[in-house]
Amino acid sequence: MADSRDRDDADASGSQPSIPSAEDFQRLSDRVAAQGQQMADFIALMTSHFALPKHLRLRQDLRRLQYRS
Repeated sequence: MADSRDRDDADASGSQPSIPSAEDFQRLSDRVAAQGQQMADFIALMTSHFALPKHLRLRQDLRRLQYRS
């Protein structure tokens, strides 16, 4: 399936598709690693922000509201 798509791309542009260089792959790898680190930092921030005691307090507040109604 990928081969037919490559041929279609080549036919549309009139030339063969270029093969990415090792530098292109390295840049892509670095960008993916940086995005992965950003996601890990975001998850750590959200985990520390929504700490367990706060969740327990919210749960207790919800129980109180349920018992009042």
